[in-house]
Amino acid sequence: VRPDEFTYPYVVKAISQLGVLSCGFSLHAHVVKNGFDRLGIVATELVMMYMKFGELSSAEFLFESMQGKDLVAWNAFIAVCVQTG
Repeated sequence: VRPDEFTYPYVVKAISQLGVLSCGFSLHAHVVKNGFDRLGIVATELVMMYMKFGELSSAEFLFESMQGKDLVAWNAFIAVCVQTG
């Protein structure tokens, strides 16, 4: 069974909660390799993960490169910005 657009957001959240940046980088590479990096919910979760890790430049770059940002993506980005200061 291969991960899909419904699996990745949960895995990204789990990695975020673990707080292991190297796992986050590996997961992001896996997402890109499998072509899910442009999907809104997956990209949004990755942005939030990088923000939680304090990787603000990576989060901002990823957010800016997202195509078709929806209201959920904007709200998540703003909320995490407020939480992290």
